[in-house]
Amino acid sequence: MSILTSAGQSLGQFLPRLGGAIAVLVLGIIAARLLAKAVGRVLTGAGLDRLVSRWGADDALRRVGVSGGASAAIAGLTKLVVLFLVVIVAVSVLGLPALNDAITQAILFLPRFLVAMAILAVGVLASGALRERVDAVCDQMNVSGPMGMAVQALVLLVTVIVAASMVGIPTLFLILLATTVFAGIALTAALAFGLGSRGVVDHFTAGRYVGEHLAVGDHVRVGDAEGTVRSLDAAAVVLDAGDGRTLRVPNRALLDHVVEVTPAADPSGSPPGAPPQDAGGAER
Repeated sequence: MSILTSAGQSLGQFLPRLGGAIAVLVLGIIAARLLAKAVGRVLTGAGLDRLVSRWGADDALRRVGVSGGASAAIAGLTKLVVLFLVVIVAVSVLGLPALNDAITQAILFLPRFLVAMAILAVGVLASGALRERVDAVCDQMNVSGPMGMAVQALVLLVTVIVAASMVGIPTLFLILLATTVFAGIALTAALAFGLGSRGVVDHFTAGRYVGEHLAVGDHVRVGDAEGTVRSLDAAAVVLDAGDGRTLRVPNRALLDHVVEVTPAADPSGSPPGAPPQDAGGAER
């Protein structure tokens, strides 16, 4: 009979705590939802989504499963943090000694978790912005290949490693994987930029020879381009077409095609009717 009495007393003491824990959970879930909506509206009104879109990170957010923009992502993270705290409070209300250590560890884990989430958020935004910039540079240099995607993957991998180390997850395998990926990207980038910049190097090399036979003020005609030399750039010759237009003729084109040159002033004193010379110095 004493056992039943003791059990009844224990149950009578536990039921109020259980009711309090359930009440904390219900109120906490409602508060988490309301707070998440408020945070999302405030951030949207402050223009965070427009700022992130200007950085070019929208695609990166969509690739990791965030479809509502940066404001929605931060609101969702806020909701998770509040729910995490609510669960801790509810468990503490139960007053179970066996869970005290778990509650303490959870409280100590929360700051590291928040820092890891912040690192992941910054990494996702930075990787998306870097991908946009790398793709733009590759397009300008006519370099083919998924260089932007590779850079984004590397940044995300490094971000995951740092975030995992913050929460105490072993990262040796991830570090080895990141090293391998970085070496592959570096080799691919070297080959891609080397092959893609051959044309630019050709124009620079041709500019050395073109500069020996052309001067500012010379009248030049090569193919359909005709005008007065305004400047000799490293990769091209800038011509003033005389009708308000400015033409840029690649240096390589001046070596590969027949060029008619009328010097601005003939230092040799040859008569004005002397035949013009091409960029290589041969008379035509």
